[in-house]
Parts: sequence; structure tokens; C-alpha cells
Amino acid sequence: PFGSRANAVARAESEFKLSLNGTWKFHWAKGAVKAPQGSTEAEFDDSGWEDIRVPGVWQFQKDYTKPWYYANSYPNAIDVNQKNIPTIHHEEQEVGTHRTTFTLPSGWENREVYLFFGAAKAGLEVWLNGARVGDEVKVMGPLGHGFPVACKGAALLVGGGFGVAPLYFLAKRLMAADPSAKPILFLGGRTKDDLLALDEFAAIGVETRVATNDGSAGAKGFVTDPLDDGLAVRTVHLRTRWASQGCSRPRRRHRHARLDIDGPSHDLRRRSLLRLYPARQRT
Repeated sequence: PFGSRANAVARAESEFKLSLNGTWKFHWAKGAVKAPQGSTEAEFDDSGWEDIRVPGVWQFQKDYTKPWYYANSYPNAIDVNQKNIPTIHHEEQEVGTHRTTFTLPSGWENREVYLFFGAAKAGLEVWLNGARVGDEVKVMGPLGHGFPVACKGAALLVGGGFGVAPLYFLAKRLMAADPSAKPILFLGGRTKDDLLALDEFAAIGVETRVATNDGSAGAKGFVTDPLDDGLAVRTVHLRTRWASQGCSRPRRRHRHARLDIDGPSHDLRRRSLLRLYPARQRT
């Protein structure tokens, strides 16, 4: 995976290669049923696990069990009775669980990514953010109309919860298009635990203003409160035409309602800006 033909011919180190060698978190168990439950989820807490060097053989690094060399026999977990082969005694099976985190570098968008392991003993399963590699994942999309990347002055980005994820990539695109651009992120949540990606935004130089419903971080209230206070000019043209139905809310007479934010300039301090209408599908 080289960025250019010249680099491939020269056998130069590819800019599209990321080594995962190093220190990982590790858990060893004798018996498949003793493997840690939930360890495939991204939010799993592995702080109590030991560190291990990867690549490496755990029998040589820690005193879990003695190394075995099999020339003409089978591991203890495999039934040596020919009538039972390939029966595996799962209570004797050793299970090593490795965990690590990594972030793909910028510039890898729209590229196929291959995860390469040099070698693995007996069996290997790989999970990524809670999904087993190779499984089919059903995705609905794309939804929405995207974001404009041409902006005069400071871009004001408003979001909360998982909805803040696309704003990170939007901020990077805005700053790449105009290095002098200084996006400001207004981030809201019910509590401080709902504020995501603060470090990631800070790392790329985005100013962040925070509000939480309970006041555990930033201003107490809704994210629109610091947004109102931070606007030097109190009117803004809202260019979004349709809100995703995923952002709708339940109502009494209608199953859901959406936010209508299409139209001319509005005073952001007017609460009539957010008008609720029954959600409907476009045909």
C-alpha cells in the first residue's frame, strides 16, 4: 500500500503502514469459559490486566504455563483418542486475550485497511470496537446532506453525544481548506460523562465551549446557552434543509417530530427557532 508508484519501486517505507507492535493489555485463562466476558467491547475496562509485549509468546514472558514443543503429540486440550479427534476439552484450553487501542492517521480515508498478524498459535479471533472481524455489519446510509466546507470567519459547530463525531472530521476539513480558520465547538450533554472527544478536538486546535444539564462540566444548562453568549452577531443563516429522523423526539399525537431548521436568518435567542413538526419520509 504505497502512496505513489515511485515509492513502491523504491521499496520505501509506506506512509499507509501503521505498526501495532508494542505493549498490549493481556489476560490469561485456563478454560474457555473463564475468558473475560465483555472484553470485546470498546468500553471494557482492562486497567486491571497485565502488560505484555507484542509480538511475543506469553509462555516466555509470564509464568502462566510452561511452553510446549509438539513433535509427535497433541496439546493437552485435544483428546488423543482417535475416535474423539478433533474433540477439544475446553476446560483445558488456554485462552489469551490481548487488547490495544489505535487511531488511523489522517489521509487514510476511503482506503481499504488490512490488519496483518505475522503468526498466531492454534486459533485467532479478532474483534474491532465490539464487532468480530469478518462478520457482516448492516449499515443504513448515507443520511443527510453533508456539511459545507467553505466558511467565512469562525465556523460554529454545535453537537452532543455521539452526534459530535462527524463534527471532528468537519473541523479538520475546514482547517485544511483554510489554515487560518478557527472553528469553535459548542458541546452539550446531560453530564460530564456524555462529553465525548474533548481531547481529540483540543489536539487539532479547536476551541471548545461546554454545557451540561446538571452543571458537572462547563455551563449549567443546554448547549444553546453558551452558543447565545458566544455569538458576536446574533443572527445566522441556517443552511440545513432536513434533520435526520434519528434526531426526532416523541410527541403525544404523533409518533415522532423533527426539527425544522430550514429557511432564512433567525435570531438564535428566539426559542421559536426550534419548531416541531411531525416526522415524515421524503418520496
